[in-house]
Amino acid sequence: AIAAYTYADVLVPLYTTDAKVIESAVPYLRARLLAVPAVGMNFAFRGFWNAIQQPHVYMNTLIAMHTINFSLSLVLTFFGIPALGIPPLGALGAGLGTSFSVWCGTAMYFYQGFKRATTLGFLQTRPTLTDLRVLATQALPTSVTNLLYASGMMTLYSIVGRLGTTEVAAVNVLINLMLFLILPCMGMGLAAGALSGRALGRGDIEDAKQWPWDVAKITAVLMSFVGVLLAMFPRIVLGVFLTDPYAVEMAVTPLRMTGLTVCGDAVSLTMQNALLGVGDAKRVACVSILSQWVLFLPSAYIAVVWFNCNLTVVWSLYVAYRFVQGIVYASIWRRGEWSKIRLA
Repeated sequence: AIAAYTYADVLVPLYTTDAKVIESAVPYLRARLLAVPAVGMNFAFRGFWNAIQQPHVYMNTLIAMHTINFSLSLVLTFFGIPALGIPPLGALGAGLGTSFSVWCGTAMYFYQGFKRATTLGFLQTRPTLTDLRVLATQALPTSVTNLLYASGMMTLYSIVGRLGTTEVAAVNVLINLMLFLILPCMGMGLAAGALSGRALGRGDIEDAKQWPWDVAKITAVLMSFVGVLLAMFPRIVLGVFLTDPYAVEMAVTPLRMTGLTVCGDAVSLTMQNALLGVGDAKRVACVSILSQWVLFLPSAYIAVVWFNCNLTVVWSLYVAYRFVQGIVYASIWRRGEWSKIRLA
């Protein structure tokens, strides 16, 4: 984070050549990087609350964070705070508002930790070397996976940037809508992972094996309703975020594809989080990294640079890669090798 903050003015031009975009993106990136330590702590707290069957703590904190983020970012971006001598800050204000909300979430998690979790050992003792070894075994593959996934999405922006600025705007909306759609899937996946982990902990392998399938069915059905609405009314949804009619039309078919395949993402994310819940982080990392960096990104680059394909083709490749990823996760889960993993 320190290196990225220092060299933000070097990193951003690697992904776009638009001078106006660079001018806004550099201060925004630096503002967002101020919250990197808080993001790491928040992810740790999320896993903890889900593991002890108190996901409502995570949900309530997340709602508070989003409320602060929306309100403060809106004020700092467009209005400023004249009483404090703060003028409208534009993109910088949006970044600062988001970072502040993330740190607020961290403070809330610590408060809840002292209130609810001291009897479970929260900050009551120092971790042993064995604890740190187990943590590293699970955290390192997941950390590398998340880092490479985020880097891959940045690379996708760079690839799409070769098509034009309008395409970048369209794909940005598509990615954010996709991330919005998978949030419920991630929540259900985390629940499946926690339930499978608990079942495995008490030695009930059959119960652990069945939980993700049951959760995946429910999630797929629920998300299908949302996906169908997106597929039926893509222009209405896109019009909320895009003012350029050309950009809207460009994103219509990709959004329809996202809507029609979101049930597949539901299954994929459920199986992915179930594997993480039972400690199979290495296989998850392997599948995620290879499918993104060996399958999808080279294909997207070749499609754009060699064959001059449009955004619809790139997004089709994205949807296909996610579909393949889901099939592999489901296959790994069905084989059941995860039941032999021992964390300590």
